Amino acid sequence: MNTIISLRYQPNHQCIHRRSRHPSVRSCSLRSENRSLQTVNPTVFTQTRSSSTKPSSSPPSSGTGSSVRVDNLLLKLLLGVSVAAATLGGVLYQQFYLHAPWKQKLGVRATLLEPLPGIHTIQLERPHEQKILTLYFNSPPSGPSVVIGPHGAGKRNLLRKVLQGRPMTLWLDLKERPVTNGEEFLRAFIKRTGYILPSSGNNKWISNLLTPRRNQGKEKNQFAEEADEALNIIAQTLQRERDAGWPDGVPIICLNDIHRLGSCNDLELRNTKVSDDPNFLKFMDWTMHITDLKLAHVIFATSYSFSHLDLDTHAQFRHRRYLISIEFPDLTLVKNFFDDVMARPEFESVPLSPAVIDNIIKHVGGQEQDLDRLLTGLRRGDAYVPILREMITDSIAYIETFMDKVLKEKSDDKIKAFEKWLRMWDMMELLQKEKRVNKRKLIVNVFNEHADELEPMLAANLISMTNEIFPEGNSKKSDSISSLLHQSLDSVAITAGSPKLFTAMGLLIKDPTMLKQVEQMRESIAKKKEKEKEKELLEKKKIATEDLEKLRAHLEKMIDKKTDFIDLFGEEGYSLRKAEYIYREEVLRKDLLGMYVELEKIRNGASPPSEVPSEKK
Repeated sequence: MNTIISLRYQPNHQCIHRRSRHPSVRSCSLRSENRSLQTVNPTVFTQTRSSSTKPSSSPPSSGTGSSVRVDNLLLKLLLGVSVAAATLGGVLYQQFYLHAPWKQKLGVRATLLEPLPGIHTIQLERPHEQKILTLYFNSPPSGPSVVIGPHGAGKRNLLRKVLQGRPMTLWLDLKERPVTNGEEFLRAFIKRTGYILPSSGNNKWISNLLTPRRNQGKEKNQFAEEADEALNIIAQTLQRERDAGWPDGVPIICLNDIHRLGSCNDLELRNTKVSDDPNFLKFMDWTMHITDLKLAHVIFATSYSFSHLDLDTHAQFRHRRYLISIEFPDLTLVKNFFDDVMARPEFESVPLSPAVIDNIIKHVGGQEQDLDRLLTGLRRGDAYVPILREMITDSIAYIETFMDKVLKEKSDDKIKAFEKWLRMWDMMELLQKEKRVNKRKLIVNVFNEHADELEPMLAANLISMTNEIFPEGNSKKSDSISSLLHQSLDSVAITAGSPKLFTAMGLLIKDPTMLKQVEQMRESIAKKKEKEKEKELLEKKKIATEDLEKLRAHLEKMIDKKTDFIDLFGEEGYSLRKAEYIYREEVLRKDLLGMYVELEKIRNGASPPSEVPSEKK
């Protein structure tokens, strides 16, 4: 007789398991009434095909229980095989399709072909620079390009204006995608190209399955290998475009605000150079490789301090890079921009006269963040005078905070702190007189051996590097990239970090309180120097006095024992030695007299003695 065994879980779960000797009858079903799992004792029923179902009073046989356990093991085995098959399918999909080199190359090229979208910030037209950069980027590269300029000069907007809508353009902005170290930067760059790293995101567990257990802890080595493979695939994709004659244009890789890599662009908060990071160093070497092969332009848009203090510490990079300087826009362009803005409907309620616009341009210039701040206030209905006053007051406070920090840095030696503070003051006075000062001239006339003091001010955007303005006959060709390059030391000049900072410096150096502070510092330095000079004179006087006493004693001995000396050296020898001692005594007396004069001037300004006081014997 064919028997069917049924297991029923009560009260909420009903699990009916029927086992038939005939394969067609074998089945398993699970029903849940309230979807809650409870552990209950099963009641076993035995029924035949010819009789009704009745509960059995006898316990189930041992054979029946073993068959149930076999079925459970079989279910687990089938489930495990299914999971393994699904995992293996995922691994094969990831390894042989998604991460296949040909698939990765297609992804990179598809990403490069996406046109760069436009920008929605201040649209200050700069046709001259746009024309130069467009011609430059449409030609094959010959090295990495480093775009520098003052903070707020419009480097980002100018580059986006030149590159927007252009295929074969890869844009990575570290302001939009912050990173904290070289590995994060390299991951962000590779991801931006469309390349899929096996160890990124949801693919990491699949990558671990392909990695031997003994190597799973070596994630850094694993990423290094993946990064090498990714950079190689990207380079091969770019090489195909070059070999095809660049049908969609010369590829461009633009890295904006690269100085945000690490903690920030602050020398006090950054303990090591970013170029010391092995992953970033690998990326720098790779950029030189692809630009040398003319595969793509690589643009580092950053600050001068980061370019000078970090990127240029890589000697090979320093020799191959092009340094392109983007200055603040010409004031004529800024005036035209204001005329266009004031014609918009939202500014009809705040009409500005030409004189007011000229005054705004004088203090704000082409600094884009300041322009945006001013226009936002005007759009709200604020008067322009309070907005300008607030901006300049804030700049004055920023400069004063920096100068106060200088005093605190050398609190243990006030005189050195005063000297450093006054060098910065002298620099501001010189910038107010000449506006642009040749860097070497500034170092020689103001900082001397303390040239390193310029670097923190550059990093803080208090000052900026700019191209020196030459007479018309000596200027570079205005319609070529050379007009935006630093090609000689003479072309590098120092200026204020922004127009509002220039205004703030001018107000500070005329402030009566600041002038009084400067006077007090100079007096303290003068007194300290006088004390040091007095100490030095006293030491020299002591030595000279001792030498004079010894000389006189020797001369007296020669006179007392004249006969013995004549017998020893002869009459002529004795006379020569005596004249020499007398001459040396006279020289020492004059030196001592000069020292007395200097000491009297330092102490109380009394009239100096006519002769050196006679020493007591």
